[in-house]
Amino acid sequence: MYPHKRRVNSRAFIKKFVISCEGGVTEKEYFTLLQSICWQYAFIDILTDKQKSSPDKVLERIIGYGKSLKAGDELWCVLDRDYWTAEQISMLMEWLAGGDGKIERGVALSNPKFELWLLAHFQELPILCGAAECVRLLKQHLPEYDKHLDGLIVSKEMIESAINQSTPDVPINCMGTNVGTLVDRITHEAFMVDSDERR
Repeated sequence: MYPHKRRVNSRAFIKKFVISCEGGVTEKEYFTLLQSICWQYAFIDILTDKQKSSPDKVLERIIGYGKSLKAGDELWCVLDRDYWTAEQISMLMEWLAGGDGKIERGVALSNPKFELWLLAHFQELPILCGAAECVRLLKQHLPEYDKHLDGLIVSKEMIESAINQSTPDVPINCMGTNVGTLVDRITHEAFMVDSDERR
């Protein structure tokens, strides 16, 4: 895990990311880890309810939240393609298209599941990978994986490798993940500063 930098952030505005997640464990722990890396440059508010994980509930949690945000902040829905229908996911795409431009909106989808995004931190993604295969491959790198990410340490290089394997489009009907778009937006400034300090 990255140590906290001691340099004081002189910016008056720290960008806020509000993320409504389908999963109540893995996604929350992953984005909490990112918060520890980027704490001087971004604030992440994670909304979860593992009893209400359907796309409409993911969306319901985030609607109305934008009233408390400032221009430049971002709202994101994060979910798996899993067994949800294209019709269920389409409501998220309608919400995505309905923004006013002041508060950014995004949908981060992993097809078949979030574990595919985690796997991209460790290896090149396979051409085809079902849900069970995602978990099997991930356990080759995290043998104790059981939805929790206890002890997970990721480097800047691992995150960037995953981002590079991410697709810019929401992969509704094909295997892939565009979670990297969100993660890149969260980590970009922190990683830029880190690169500058290493020079």
